[in-house]
Amino acid sequence: SSWGISRPYADAYQWLNAHVEAEAVVGSMSEETNRDVLLLTRHTLFLPSGGTTLASNAELLSRLYALAALWEFSPARLHDFVREKTYYLFQSWYRPRTIDSYFHTTELWPVPENAWEKHADAFTAFMAHGVYTLYPLDYLLVGPREEAIAATPAEFAAFPLVYNADGVRIYRFNYGNGI
Repeated sequence: SSWGISRPYADAYQWLNAHVEAEAVVGSMSEETNRDVLLLTRHTLFLPSGGTTLASNAELLSRLYALAALWEFSPARLHDFVREKTYYLFQSWYRPRTIDSYFHTTELWPVPENAWEKHADAFTAFMAHGVYTLYPLDYLLVGPREEAIAATPAEFAAFPLVYNADGVRIYRFNYGNGI
């Protein structure tokens, strides 16, 4: 629901708190799930919002590329995702610097195409070299929100499934699992 946490996700967050070490890093492609993990669990987000982290844009992009690679995004799909989620990822970085720009909606602040071309080239290079391993990622959370963004890749079946209830799954993951 728009004013609460759906029961399947709430149960998954409760399971994380009860069964997963506090230092664990959880990854999701969903802005809503990431918000919930930040607020309702004791775990660290793999891809935090640009407004809730001190991480640089370069680090956020590296983390985004890693998740996009796991979810088998093409550069075109990543482009669409970034256009939809520019505000979540970068907050006001691409906001026009005019005095009244905060009075306009965030949809008016997409990543400029010339900047996107650099990101697309970087993602393509990233894909050619395999999954980036600089940042730890311990668990992948996949449910209806994530499935609405992209289908769960078949390769996820190779990861240990540690939670599976009401359409929400949590996979134990580390970059040594073969991806």
